[in-house]
Amino acid sequence: MIAHLRDSRLAHGIDHFIYGWVFLGLVMLLLFWIGSFWRDPDTEPQSAAGRAPAPTHAPPRAGLAGYAVAAIAIVGAWPAYAAYLDRNDADNRASLTLAAPTPAGGWVADAAPLTDWRPRYDPASATVFQVYRKGDRVVALHLGYYHHQRRGAQLISSTNIMVVQKHPVWGNLTESRVKDAIGP
Repeated sequence: MIAHLRDSRLAHGIDHFIYGWVFLGLVMLLLFWIGSFWRDPDTEPQSAAGRAPAPTHAPPRAGLAGYAVAAIAIVGAWPAYAAYLDRNDADNRASLTLAAPTPAGGWVADAAPLTDWRPRYDPASATVFQVYRKGDRVVALHLGYYHHQRRGAQLISSTNIMVVQKHPVWGNLTESRVKDAIGP
């Protein structure tokens, strides 16, 4: 609420997440404690006379060893498969390029830089920044393509922001949402 009411100038960042998790933990602890008053009672342990006798035979070791080998093989296959995918991803990343959309409707691509500002996002597989002009109107387009998202290179992240807080030049004045239909 503080971040919402103060236009994200306060309580937005790592302190928001840390204190949020602490608050969530305390609330969950309180809810579990309150819920413990309505739990079902524990069952009485059976008497020694009513219990079934413990089995006297040991499981065969060959079967147990087979299960262990199968579990190790299954667990070991995943890191090898992940390394294979990472190797293919590195090969594809080197050749991935992103082209700016062709101008239309009277807009023309302009090579002159509009600004040095760029959104602060995790590194994408490919990016393009293009300026378009139409008369006295100017617009800048920033596109990022995340081919294989992974930690440190993902679109949806709490570290991806348009304007850095307390930036010496740029600031976020307002935010709004626009719903628009583009084509059919």
